[in-house]
Amino acid sequence: QLCYLLLASASSFIWAALLMLIMMYCFAVFLTDQGTEFVRRSDIPENNIKVQEYWGSMGSSIKSLFMAMTGGIDWRHLVEHIGRNWLTASVFYGYITFSVLVMLNLVTGVFVDGAQRIIKEDKENDVIRLAAEAFAKLDVDMSGDITFEEFSSHLEDDSIINYCEAVGVLPDQALDLFQVLDTNGNGELSISEFVEGCLRLR
Repeated sequence: QLCYLLLASASSFIWAALLMLIMMYCFAVFLTDQGTEFVRRSDIPENNIKVQEYWGSMGSSIKSLFMAMTGGIDWRHLVEHIGRNWLTASVFYGYITFSVLVMLNLVTGVFVDGAQRIIKEDKENDVIRLAAEAFAKLDVDMSGDITFEEFSSHLEDDSIINYCEAVGVLPDQALDLFQVLDTNGNGELSISEFVEGCLRLR
């Protein structure tokens, strides 16, 4: 079931991951430029080594931003080696705030929404299956339609009881259910009326 949910959410996850990558790329362009400028102006070799390691290229900047977002490294440690001006620090803080509060919640929402949608579809499929089983049981003469007499004479069958439970109808309300499902009022239920009525009542 878990693998099925993951596969069904794969498309939404890919788009969310692509959005995250674009966001990291945009921030990396600015931070790489700031890191390069910092190295050019700095006279402290020890600082330059760390800045070049984390922010010396687009690849290293994107990796640093990814680690900062996912907890691979403490982001406070990264911002200490990116420069001392307020603009660079503010941009980095903005990235952390946006990525943690927005992007990660967005990815989580993608999976939750996908899981809820799949569960809903599974429940609807189960209801359709129960409706089909109940219809086959009720259609004694195999005419393709259910009469009120056929319906009322099989109220104690397990398939009918399961069907009533699926649509939220109590056993003593089963006879009233026929009138509700019979939308055209001809005293008979077709398979489409039976199944669509079931889904409508849910």
